[in-house]
Amino acid sequence: MCGRRTVFSFPFFFLVICYCCLYVYIVGSCIFLYCFCVIAIKIVLRPLFSELQNCKIELLGIN
Repeated sequence: MCGRRTVFSFPFFFLVICYCCLYVYIVGSCIFLYCFCVIAIKIVLRPLFSELQNCKIELLGIN
């Protein structure tokens, strides 16, 4: 089944991470934390895209 809650919670989570990362990057206080955030964003996006693909397949009726 297509998990709507999962799909809609990811963008908010992504925006929070993105905002924090930009703040850290602009302040320049911790480059390591910025790199960690980039990795975290990639980890967050991977399940999001697979979830969206599952929804697309389900909407098209392909099993």
